This record gives sequence, structure tokens and C-alpha cells, in this order.
Amino acid sequence: MRIFFQPTTDPAFNLAVEEYLLYHTDEDCLMLWQNDKSIIVGKNQNTAAEINRAFVTEHQIPVIRRLTGGGAVFHDLGNLNYTFIRRHARDSFNDFALFSKPVIEVLRSLGVPATLSGRNDLLADGKKFSGNAQVAYGDSVLHHGTLLFSSDMSMLSKALNVHPLKVKSKGVASVRSRVTNLCEYTDCTPKSFAKLLFDRFQDGDNRPLSDAEIIAVENIKKERYDTWEWNYGTRLPYQIQNTAYLSAGLVTAEVSVADNRISAVRISGDFFGQREITELEEKLTGVLYQDEALKVVLDSLPLNEYIVGATPLDLLSILL
Repeated sequence: MRIFFQPTTDPAFNLAVEEYLLYHTDEDCLMLWQNDKSIIVGKNQNTAAEINRAFVTEHQIPVIRRLTGGGAVFHDLGNLNYTFIRRHARDSFNDFALFSKPVIEVLRSLGVPATLSGRNDLLADGKKFSGNAQVAYGDSVLHHGTLLFSSDMSMLSKALNVHPLKVKSKGVASVRSRVTNLCEYTDCTPKSFAKLLFDRFQDGDNRPLSDAEIIAVENIKKERYDTWEWNYGTRLPYQIQNTAYLSAGLVTAEVSVADNRISAVRISGDFFGQREITELEEKLTGVLYQDEALKVVLDSLPLNEYIVGATPLDLLSILL
């Protein structure tokens, strides 16, 4: 088995490493890695329904979609992530106990009352500290999970806090659980835990990425994990509703999105304007539902004539 600690903390790069190892190598593998603050959403989710977009934008938190299913998770340097890849193991897909076993055993040796709960969560005293997910490719299975050691819980709760009435979506929604940090149970750090886990695979070939592999990963990152289409795009229809008190007054935007474009929009409130608001709604219909595309359209319009005192940033804040 190839084992290594991936030193890069760029979430898009690290998820590209997983894809490279799964699709372009043929070895069993264990990779341990950490991400800077980021939100990692499941492959089948509607990103808009999983994140507090205003908070994420304000704090410049990257949002990246992964290859596996499951729910959205918050990463920071208080997390340790692990990735197992097993070849000729298609029958082990959905066997979360098999892949979680070495992690649980190391945690129990540290005095942590770790258990596998339900299908894919690791708990201590009924509180979640790890979520796990899998994907199959050919006869190979990739299993990965995150371990909360000293994650910023306030950042986690705010970044993933979406009002249930704000987004109506047909995507696969995350199930929120009570969470805890492992620092409540052990003095072990992510780096020291990584060493203990590696020690369980004494016959492992400790071999980090080569220069050629890094180039291949960078290409995957650029083509997939750096793109809006992958991280935010979805063909599932959904609706967004936002209300804000702007200098113009109280303004509400109800936006319907289909195939990543605005299919309908209604703007209402107690604002004043010279032009009919329906004209603005018509100009927004059909626009790609993405920050830059919307800003281009809003910058080209006399917004003050539709909503007195409104700026493009004002409209973006309620449209997204």
C-alpha cells in the first residue's frame, strides 16, 4: 500500500489528488491531508442549498465539490482528512465499517469512545466528529473521511447555516448532527494522529507525489475543481428567496433557477422607482446564475431608475 501525508492545504488541489490516485494509478493507497478553511459539498448536492452564501463570501471560504456523495462538511486546519483507495474491492463499496476500523482502533487506543453510527458517521458520546463517504470506479473503491480535532465550531455552524425557507431544492440535503472536537477527549493533534495511523501500515510504501504527478494533478484541478460549473452548477431546478433592508427600502427577490440559469425572478418591496420593475426582471431572466454573469448585467443597467438608491452589489446580495 502506498501511504503519504499530502502537505498542500489547498482544498481544490487535494480533491484533485484524490481523483488522480483513483483514476490514474493502480495501487492501494492511504493519503492523509488537511485543508485550509473550506466547504466541501457532496457530488449530488445543490451547493446553494448547503451554504450560507453571504457568510462564505464575506470570509472568502472556498466551496469545492467532491467526487463522493453524502453531505456538506466544513474543513479547516483543525481537521485531519484520510483517504483509502482499495483495488479489486468493488464488493466492499458501502462497507463503511471495514474502512473505518483502523481509524476507530487508533482512536480507542487514545481513550476516545469512538463508534460507527448508522451508515457513515463516527461518534463519541453520541456526538459526531467524523463524516465518511465513498465512490466506486471500476473495481476500485475510494473511501474518505474527516476527523474534527480542533475545528472552529463557530465558523462551521455559520458557514453551513442555511435558513430552511431560503432555498427550495430537489438536491440531496445534508443532515445536521451534533458535533464535537476530538480535543475534548485526547491531546493528540492531527499530525501526531497521522503518525499513529501510518504506524498501523508498517509495510506501507511512504511515497509522496512525484513532480510528474503534481503536474497531472494541477491539470485536473484546473479543469474541474477550479470551475464554477463543477462547484456550483446543477441541472436540478430550485428557488431562492432573499429579503434585505436596503437604502431604497425593504426588497425581496424570489428567483427560480433551472439548468444553471434564472428561469424566473420576482422583485418586490416598499421601494420607489421610475421604471416598471418587470423590465428589470425580464432583463435578468435567462442569465447564468453566477456572481460574475449577474454583475455584468447589473452593471449595464440604470438600477437607480428601477429601485431608487440601489447598487449592483445591493441587487447581488438579494439575488444570490
